[in-house]
Amino acid sequence: MSEVQLSLFPDLHTALEADGTPVPSTTRLKLLPPADGAPDTNPKTRYGMAKPPIGLVPGTALVQIAESFRLGAQKYGPANWRVDPVSSSTYVNAAMRHLLQWVDGEDTDPESGVSHLAHVAACVCILMDAQTCSTLHDDRPPKAPTGDLIRSLTKPIS
Repeated sequence: MSEVQLSLFPDLHTALEADGTPVPSTTRLKLLPPADGAPDTNPKTRYGMAKPPIGLVPGTALVQIAESFRLGAQKYGPANWRVDPVSSSTYVNAAMRHLLQWVDGEDTDPESGVSHLAHVAACVCILMDAQTCSTLHDDRPPKAPTGDLIRSLTKPIS
């Protein structure tokens, strides 16, 4: 079997021999496995691998978070935090209330019927989006060394 080169121009579907002559459609192409860890040799794969791996976010989480967003959109309007700036304390407090209710054994918010964890995630998503869109009023307290304290109290694993 001869080595072939895939031509990108002008016809994306034409395989060429090293000398540029078309390979008959009955000839099997011998493709070498990619050296960079890609699952295939298609050039689009490498471009896709360079982008954020959205597919790693669990679909079950996205569906539940979407339900929380649906309720918020019905109550306050879709993406309202992009129109009217929001205070970080509003969403931090809401997220912490939902998280504490979940920690105390209440899986579902009785008012909405949606998972408390989905509400926590929605609050965090809104904080992140508002920060990215410059519509977040950052009213956090003054910075403290909490991160440093956590790292200093973390015991090494042997």
